[in-house]
Amino acid sequence: MCRCLTTSINHCELQAQNGMALERTSNSFHWADYVILVLSLLISCSVGIYFALSGGKQKTTAEYLMGDRSMRLVPVSVSLVASFLSAILILGHPAEIYLNGIGFHFHLLGVTVAYVLSAVLFVRLFYPLRLTSVFEYLDKRFNSKLARCIGTILSLILMPETWIGGQLAQSKTKSVEQSSTVTNNAVRREYVIAACGIIGTFYTLLGGMKAVVWVDAIQAGIMLIGVLSVAIKAVVDSGGLASVWQLNMDYDRIQLPSWTLDPRERHSMWGMVLGSAVYWLSSIGVSQAAVQRLCSLPSMKSARMSLVLGLAGHFLMVSACTLVGMAVFSRYASVGCDIHAAGWADTNQIITYYVMERMNVPGFPGLFTSALLAAALSSVSSSLSSASTIAWTDLLRPYACKNLTEGQATVTAKVLVALFGLIGIAIAYLAAQLGGTIIQAVSTFLGAIIGPSLGLILLASLFPSANWFGASISPFAGVAFGIWIGAGSYANKKQLVKLAANVTGCNTLAAGSFAATNSSETEVYDYYSSTTSSAVGTEKGRHFGFVEPMPVREDLLLPGVAKLWRLCGCSGNLLLPPPADDSENIAKQTELSLNADIGKTDPLDIHLQIVEATKL
Repeated sequence: MCRCLTTSINHCELQAQNGMALERTSNSFHWADYVILVLSLLISCSVGIYFALSGGKQKTTAEYLMGDRSMRLVPVSVSLVASFLSAILILGHPAEIYLNGIGFHFHLLGVTVAYVLSAVLFVRLFYPLRLTSVFEYLDKRFNSKLARCIGTILSLILMPETWIGGQLAQSKTKSVEQSSTVTNNAVRREYVIAACGIIGTFYTLLGGMKAVVWVDAIQAGIMLIGVLSVAIKAVVDSGGLASVWQLNMDYDRIQLPSWTLDPRERHSMWGMVLGSAVYWLSSIGVSQAAVQRLCSLPSMKSARMSLVLGLAGHFLMVSACTLVGMAVFSRYASVGCDIHAAGWADTNQIITYYVMERMNVPGFPGLFTSALLAAALSSVSSSLSSASTIAWTDLLRPYACKNLTEGQATVTAKVLVALFGLIGIAIAYLAAQLGGTIIQAVSTFLGAIIGPSLGLILLASLFPSANWFGASISPFAGVAFGIWIGAGSYANKKQLVKLAANVTGCNTLAAGSFAATNSSETEVYDYYSSTTSSAVGTEKGRHFGFVEPMPVREDLLLPGVAKLWRLCGCSGNLLLPPPADDSENIAKQTELSLNADIGKTDPLDIHLQIVEATKL
């Protein structure tokens, strides 16, 4: 006997009308799906070719790496969203909502905090410095090549996480090839790795920053169309928004996160707000990908506005994916057949299963898979552009390649893109052969680096007393603590949310309504690991900084920080920012410096000194 609910749709009546239990789908790809897949990939390639042949034809590092600092507002804003919302969002987020309720949706509160802090503080810190690499800031702040290189190396080590997270990780919701089980191996994993790696490298190598940003904008459109189409269809299948809400209420999916401080709790408000804020601040505020895009805009006002638009886009994509999870769950709850509890689809396949069963119109499965590939490509191309930029700017140009011409420097940057592309493909293939436990261990280690990277920037921008020695030591303390937190996640397993699931309507040996144990892989520990390791790294660096305070220009601290330190009476090593680089201000300052000698010096001599300073 199935469990009947007082909703706008009675799933017992639906089953009676159908005259049979729900059967497991065996639908597969149509030739039209493959055509759409290929066309979507060709569009990305064509954008790279276009920017390779137009404008300055990518012949200078200024154009190739930074888009001549004249990028347009809307494409950069969309690119910010697309770069950090990968296939994890499209597959993993709806699955999390389907299995564990809407608690994870509240991480948008922390996301909002991260965007606001980035717009109010970090853009005002980084943009006036005219940075190409975010780690140039560490060099300026600490006058230390060592601190700069440590930050760069930490960022380069994180590159494999993008490839693993964007393409394959069997044990997580991180790749498009998870649909292969449902689609009779329509899209093999090896083909996905090759397509993402080769095509992402191709258009990034040819078109540089301009191609990456514009392809991201196009891919974000494909992602949004795919997600919204699934959401609309699932809502219609469930009988409307009211029915979707009611069914999720009946199965306890509509619950607020608790306020517990226990890091093992899957959904806690502290984790969703504070942990999420730190995690996304490291991505949106201080990562190379974000700073590179923000500094490619023509003005600080545009950079700050791009974060406002990016936040709106972030909300739109995440909310659409939350609706997909709720609507797909209500569709299967309405017919009394939970496909996950019945064993028909694992965590990674819930959404692709629905697409193949209910939206198997020739062309649409191909469109949805294109959306997944677009998400993976945006992450891959962003990783390649960022890695090549910091490798050239921070490691090669200051040391081994000082005397290269502009043309040779641009060719070197392109070679770096190709090299990192090959390395990424090799890492992806290797991870595809490893077990899920090994991949999770590697991801935990790489995730432990995110917090210290943010901590290093916070140390530099918040504490004038911090010096190069503290900046060089603190990341290692943060990484060690982050790994310790990650190791704890193995010893103390995450508390899984056990919500009701019904399989009485499934044509399977399983029957009855029961509390299903699920294994959705949203890493709550990533938030705690990044938060605590960032705090530990910052504190250790601050401690070592008091050993040898160094002079610090106020413009190398976050806005308002110098004023706060002065109020506390700790402004001994603060310096005023350098004057504006123009003749009028130089002449004015020179005249002021000579005022004390006006009575002793001939006015003509004073005038000559002012003119000489202006020439300098």
